[in-house]
Amino acid sequence: MAEMGKKRRFSFAVSRHAVAMRVAAVTNLIATVPRTMAGVESPNEAIKILKAPAALGRVKILMTFHPRMQTDAAHVWLRSTIRRLAKQLS
Repeated sequence: MAEMGKKRRFSFAVSRHAVAMRVAAVTNLIATVPRTMAGVESPNEAIKILKAPAALGRVKILMTFHPRMQTDAAHVWLRSTIRRLAKQLS
């Protein structure tokens, strides 16, 4: 945005794209979310989806889980499967 001579102002931050979109739907705020996430909310007539004015770069997505799940075999498998599939999509 600095290259465009603009400065970002934000009212608050949320940790989930879905929350950001729902807040934007009932306020005069905007939310910047990945296109695939915006598509999920496209049926919501309160949300207007616009293309970003410039490339915003990559978004880092993290997985979080309770520490006791660190060594749980099923959870280890699930996380590794999600990582593998995410790499295929990116």
